[in-house]
Amino acid sequence: MPLQQDLQNKNTPDHEAAELFIRAIEEMKERFGIVNIVKEIQETDIPKLAHYADKEANPLYPVPKLMDASELEKFLLHADVSDFQGKYLRS
Repeated sequence: MPLQQDLQNKNTPDHEAAELFIRAIEEMKERFGIVNIVKEIQETDIPKLAHYADKEANPLYPVPKLMDASELEKFLLHADVSDFQGKYLRS
């Protein structure tokens, strides 16, 4: 994707291209006022969100780790976005 967005050329190392792409997304989010956390989501919403995420994503989307609704619920209940920001791509 970064190559199509003119963020890199064919000789750019993958990790650098990923960083450029992530930076471009972060800049776009800032430009459009997109937040990382939706304050309106209540803890009572989590089971239903986890259920919908499970039904939509499994097995339709390629993801690094498949999670069922129960695992998604635990993740959403304990997730702190600041803990996960870039953790997997920037290690």
